[in-house]
Amino acid sequence: MPSSIENIRIKVPAKAQAHLSNDHVMKTLLSQILPSFPPSKGNVYQDLIEAIVYQQISIKAAKSIYARIANHFGGAVPPPDQMSLVEHDELRGLGLSNQKARYMHNIATFFDQRQLSHSQFVEMTDMEVIGLLTEIKGVGNWTAQMILIFSLWRPDVFPVADYGIETAMVSLYHFKTDGKKELIENMIEVSEKWMPYRTYGTLLLWGWKRAQMNL
Repeated sequence: MPSSIENIRIKVPAKAQAHLSNDHVMKTLLSQILPSFPPSKGNVYQDLIEAIVYQQISIKAAKSIYARIANHFGGAVPPPDQMSLVEHDELRGLGLSNQKARYMHNIATFFDQRQLSHSQFVEMTDMEVIGLLTEIKGVGNWTAQMILIFSLWRPDVFPVADYGIETAMVSLYHFKTDGKKELIENMIEVSEKWMPYRTYGTLLLWGWKRAQMNL
């Protein structure tokens, strides 16, 4: 479940509300939860860099490290051609782990070598975006799906591997957790009924999860 202190509240479109309301859980959530997006840079490269920084550490620590990186480079994350030339130790000195410094370099080098721009991603299908981004070492399906949702605003994404989504659906749909394969199949089966608005179902589940955690 992505985290942000300054989430942007959004309204679920009327067509999506009508469709999702056919699911009794979604209908209840729509009456209780106002979904939100973490603020996006509106740029796939920059959002990927930020996603790497925020992985597996507290929001407070991640915000501090990201601000340190931006300040170090004059107020913004350098473009791919410049970031790819930054020394590993220089990134480590800004608070990144060895692994995160490598991943950041991998992203920058990939974007620089392929001469990728945000507009190119806008023209791609969801599967094309996932296929391309997961060629980068350090970027998996979950991260690529976050880019689809938060950078490209795609309406029909369901990150089945997200732990927050899993625990929310187990609680709300009363799924058994005995077998992982069966659980995933049940989650996918339910989410398919939300198509083509699975992103909004996902946002509602995250919103419910945050409310349970008082976030």
